[in-house]
Amino acid sequence: MFNIDLAAMSHDARVRFLAVFAHEITVCARSTYIAGTLDVSEPPILRAYNELQHRVTGALRDHLARRGGIPLDVIIDMARGFATEHGRDEMTAALERAHRLAIES
Repeated sequence: MFNIDLAAMSHDARVRFLAVFAHEITVCARSTYIAGTLDVSEPPILRAYNELQHRVTGALRDHLARRGGIPLDVIIDMARGFATEHGRDEMTAALERAHRLAIES
């Protein structure tokens, strides 16, 4: 498991991380769709992705406004817990991509 050095991330990097991670969640959630249709193969998992997305975008909103909200370390723990609970290994890769893009910008 990779580690994110939150102390080393600037406010702008944290905002970028949350924005990129929010997008990554939408990409991961597509795994619950039935290709070529409007149907969903895993409705409970899609709902779980939506709940995680809700928390991430709420944290993004709060970081942009520079007010409290869900701390970034809690968001990361939620994502890792989601991956474990739902067997979604792609969540780790999504966190890694979000981190890489946040610190490269």
